[in-house]
Amino acid sequence: MIVYITKQQLMPLYVAPRMEWLVKGSALVCYILGIFQVYMAAVPAKHHSPACNCTSLETKHKRGFANSLSSCSAAITLLLPFILSYIWPPMPLSSQTAALKGVQYAPSASLKQWTSGQASSPTDAGSSPKSDSTGPVYEPSNSSDQQEVEEESQSNKVGQPSQASSEPRSATNAKAPIFEADEFTQIYADLAKQLYNKEVIVVTEKQYMEIILTLDLYKEQFAGKRIRIPGFVYQDKEMEKGRFAIARFSMQCCTADASPFGILSVNKTKQNVKADEWVEGEGVLTIAKHENNQVMLLEVDTLRSIPAKEDPYVYPDLDFGS
Repeated sequence: MIVYITKQQLMPLYVAPRMEWLVKGSALVCYILGIFQVYMAAVPAKHHSPACNCTSLETKHKRGFANSLSSCSAAITLLLPFILSYIWPPMPLSSQTAALKGVQYAPSASLKQWTSGQASSPTDAGSSPKSDSTGPVYEPSNSSDQQEVEEESQSNKVGQPSQASSEPRSATNAKAPIFEADEFTQIYADLAKQLYNKEVIVVTEKQYMEIILTLDLYKEQFAGKRIRIPGFVYQDKEMEKGRFAIARFSMQCCTADASPFGILSVNKTKQNVKADEWVEGEGVLTIAKHENNQVMLLEVDTLRSIPAKEDPYVYPDLDFGS
């Protein structure tokens, strides 16, 4: 089965690339054990000695109904994975799995919980399922910046620019914000400084999770910046009209530990989207509430369909911070 998966290039649908050598190595060990078992089954015992209890070995080679049933069961067990692979062809995880696992819109919550060691609040985790929402309460580092963003957003809706927010915003553009950090988040602060200087922040394949986490960790500072992100479309009934998520599954070792992460988005274009469609969205990052959680919201003004990725999953960048 492992040889079949390798030849069909389906291994990325099951395990992370760094774990493939372990899977292939286990297949080699299974082949060796299989050859040994075939040899033991083909060569009958030649000696009968009560001292070594060889009589039991002789019994294994006696033909009968029980032996035939055992052989058939073993054959069915070996062929079952091949049969199931034809009935249910391998495919990447989709929105259905994302709904069961819960899309994480605020990945920095788990980082803060780990670094602080404190119990989390169920109302500020940024997780899609209400029953699974855990994470520490996030207090903005600069409440005035968020107020300015909200004022500017409200003024844009009515078509009248806010004078109260225009001067502070120009000052912010002239000087990069401060990205506060501790010993655990310093690497994300360093990445934030690099990203902030870019005209359009592109969420790349190599550092997908690192960039998403950095944007969420400093979402107040990144509010108003343009973001471009690829992924599949995720929608659920609890989302407001016109909202969807651009998400990806992040895998550590195998699909069993894969978790969906993404950015909540609002469609400002005339293009319609459907679940599991692969798109690349670009727009302005803002802050909004989703199920009583403060999360990033991407106001997508540019949206295009893209081919599904050959490898649909993203992985931790092992070189990040080194």
